[in-house]
Amino acid sequence: MSEAGETDRYGNGQPSLIYRGHIDATAGATSRPELIGRMDQYLPIDEIETDLTGITTAKELLRQVEVSCTARPTGSGTGG
Repeated sequence: MSEAGETDRYGNGQPSLIYRGHIDATAGATSRPELIGRMDQYLPIDEIETDLTGITTAKELLRQVEVSCTARPTGSGTGG
């Protein structure tokens, strides 16, 4: 139950947020995934709920998400 006395539909706070983006595996490339939806514990796990109404502080926690690709130094492989 929230401080306002409302039942929490999710039972554990806000639901998981889903970001989508294209990752270019080229050294120096960057991308910025965008918030596209959320999970809903009452929907099948392969369905993304795109309605973000009611999602408040969770979508404000990360101002920006950025993925970058860096080259692995020569000779620092993980085997083989």
